[in-house]
Amino acid sequence: MEDPVHIYYLNNVHPLSSNKIYDMLDTVNITKGDIEKCRQLDSILERVFKDSMGVYFFCQSFTGNLQHYDNITFSNFFDKFRCNFLNIWIHEQLLKKNPNSDDSESLFIKGKITSLWGDYEFEKKCKYEFPLYSFKEYYDKMKRLYEYALNYEKLYFFIKTRNDPCTTEDDQYIKESVKFYQEVESECESESDIKRMHCDALRNIREFYSDYKLSELTCTRIMPAEDVLKEIQEKTERGLDDVVFKEITPADSHIDLPDSEVSHSEDVSSSSGSHNAMAVSFPFLGILFIFYSLYKFTPVGSLLNSRLLRNKINNFDINEDGTELLQNELDHEHINIQNAEHGIGYHPVQ
Repeated sequence: MEDPVHIYYLNNVHPLSSNKIYDMLDTVNITKGDIEKCRQLDSILERVFKDSMGVYFFCQSFTGNLQHYDNITFSNFFDKFRCNFLNIWIHEQLLKKNPNSDDSESLFIKGKITSLWGDYEFEKKCKYEFPLYSFKEYYDKMKRLYEYALNYEKLYFFIKTRNDPCTTEDDQYIKESVKFYQEVESECESESDIKRMHCDALRNIREFYSDYKLSELTCTRIMPAEDVLKEIQEKTERGLDDVVFKEITPADSHIDLPDSEVSHSEDVSSSSGSHNAMAVSFPFLGILFIFYSLYKFTPVGSLLNSRLLRNKINNFDINEDGTELLQNELDHEHINIQNAEHGIGYHPVQ
């Protein structure tokens, strides 16, 4: 039978985040894993365990996630408890490979995973806790708590912030989750249970959501999914219209002017622009014509030619002098820069 939470995720207009994060951990870094180490591990498994299904793709995702751990982001709650979700993901992947988590192959794979954890010095960022998840009752409660707390972020936004109506699936999931959350709260008040992993999870969640009550989330409006989707689409369209209006109006510099004033200002601008162009271009053309006439039809042209020839003959000497002068200038600027750097100080405003 398919997981009801997974069915909810596929069918609902307010998809939960909990399924999405495991898909993300499967794929986000699969191409960045340690190919050599994963091939070696798969080769050992095939040699030692005859019926082994191999763990190459999981190993690629796992080693990629370890090496690019800081880049795995999703939401505020996920980022805070990324290590917990990584451990849960590892445990779930191993269960998919082999539901019997205590057989020799599973124990061997767990040992190799913890060994890789050490190879990358990953314990400085995240401790491996998945080997402790063998006690199913406490593990399931811990996992469900973290997933509800993760989904709470999105559900609170949909229902309270955006004021969407709930679907029947929303309402059912929230009621079941709130009931479960209250049961764990009651259970973890006992001294004998307080050190169990699901009670640790509850304590972490309470600290993160200090201003919110996860046990008090409720739906005020409940509709069929089709009606909820229709309302969301209408709100989205209205929101897009507002965005388009806000983006267009500031760009039009004449937005507050009457049409006659707009056309008049544009005519004035066009006319003044053409006058400015004429005022600049005619004197410039006149100067060029005068210089050309002097050069072509007077002794000035021959004088300029002889001057240029002398410059060409003495070019080498000039270059040498110029190089020395340039070096002196650079040295002078370097000294000024050093003095300026040493002279910089903080002067408070009086």
